[in-house]
This record gives sequence, C-alpha cells and structure tokens, in this order.
Amino acid sequence: MCRMDAGLVRGTQIKLERGKRIQQKWRMEKWNAGTYSDVRMEFSEDEDGLAKLVLTQTGIPAEHRYETEEHWRRVILERMKVVLGIGTARYI
Repeated sequence: MCRMDAGLVRGTQIKLERGKRIQQKWRMEKWNAGTYSDVRMEFSEDEDGLAKLVLTQTGIPAEHRYETEEHWRRVILERMKVVLGIGTARYI
C-alpha cells in the first residue's frame, strides 16, 4: 500500500513491467469504503525517440470524476513535469 498527498490518495501495486507498464489500484480518501479504480500507465517511445506516457484510469465514481482528473493534472502530472524538467505538457 502506498499513500500520496498526506494520505488523500492510496494505492496498491498490481503489476509492474519495467520500462513498459505500471498497473495500480487507487482510491481517494473521500470515496466509499472499498471503492478502488484501476490505474494503468504505459510507457513507450515515439519515432523521434521521445518518451510517451499513456495514462488510463477506470472505475472512478461518477461524483468524483472531475476532482480526480484535476488532481492528476494539477498535482501528479505537474510534479512529473518538474522532476523531468519539462516546460510544457499536452494533456489528451
């Protein structure tokens, strides 16, 4: 079990394929007990040799979808940009 953001987000590692894929079960503290979403991060390289991340999260309770998307954008992806030294990001 891992925790992020002072315990607001909790997760469990399901599958790890080095350099290719991470699969986790995540939940926000606000969600009903026992409710988890499936988070998949797939890594690849494009034709120019640039790293590509495809992030998919399913099973988010409908009433928490917007705040979950905003959490990814404002907290997690922004932190990743800083760590990776990326000035701008494109969210698809």
